[in-house]
Amino acid sequence: MITVAITAPTGCASINTAGLMDALCKTDRAWRMARDPDAQAIFEVRLAGLDERPIACRDGVVMHPHVAAAQLDPPDLVVVPGLDDDLEPSFQLNRTWVPWIARWHAAGARVASSCTGAFLAAAAGVLDGKEATTHWIAADAFRRRFPRVLLRPERMIVDAGDVISSGGATTFLTLVIYLTERYGSHDRAVLASKVMLIDGERRQGAVLHGGAPDGRCLCRRAGRARQCQHPHARPPLQDRHR
Repeated sequence: MITVAITAPTGCASINTAGLMDALCKTDRAWRMARDPDAQAIFEVRLAGLDERPIACRDGVVMHPHVAAAQLDPPDLVVVPGLDDDLEPSFQLNRTWVPWIARWHAAGARVASSCTGAFLAAAAGVLDGKEATTHWIAADAFRRRFPRVLLRPERMIVDAGDVISSGGATTFLTLVIYLTERYGSHDRAVLASKVMLIDGERRQGAVLHGGAPDGRCLCRRAGRARQCQHPHARPPLQDRHR
């Protein structure tokens, strides 16, 4: 089972964190519900706080962390949700997460960022010299702050091997399906996308690979996988179920 720590930012829209966590947990529940009630879960998901206090989101929503960062063993996967729309103060408010992201990555964790969570991942140094994506509206600010990162804001998912980044807003749903296939199976990813009605073929942003360690091709653009030269190339999600 893959241990997952979702960092809980303060003062941000709750959907950035709660939506991502719920969708990631739902992938396992969907498989048990529709295919195998005794199947082992792919993910063990925990919401991490900087301490044990409740986390205030924007608009009055409050989240309660499962564990404080200092009490958490290095996870297999660290997921960094997006920050608030008012980016600069939100980044400053939440940059206390930066040393934790750097520490867990150094201990062997893979990092996955959603939307402007890429700012925290980049500040931790885990994206230096690598390709990444973030919300297109924050692209210029990202390039100014992190010139050593090769930003690709036109991509929905960029897999740089030890760091995976996803684009803005509800692209966290695409990230969840990607992680389900990455750590689980193609069939589980297909079922999760069908149960949660997540479009498995968002034509505006193919997955960009920067050297995924297992060499698997997860390209999404329509027809892309048929011409792809990556090992184990497979058709896009919908084509498997037509």
